Amino acid sequence: KNIWRDEVQVVNLKDLAKLPPGMDVEPETLKQAGLVASARKPIKLLGSGDITRPYKLHAIALSESAREKIISAGGEIVE
Repeated sequence: KNIWRDEVQVVNLKDLAKLPPGMDVEPETLKQAGLVASARKPIKLLGSGDITRPYKLHAIALSESAREKIISAGGEIVE
């Protein structure tokens, strides 16, 4: 096992349906919803699934397909 490897927590786009619409999505929000184990470890949102509600994402890495789907649903990405 590589001790220098960063363990990235993966969340799929379809999992955001568990959150209220229009919510600001941050690492702590995902932890409280039970979607990740730790708010301190890196999180990456993948584009598996579809969303119809807009979300505002903060401090979360995104795949290109997830970025496109969030913007097309009226969401916002804050880098």
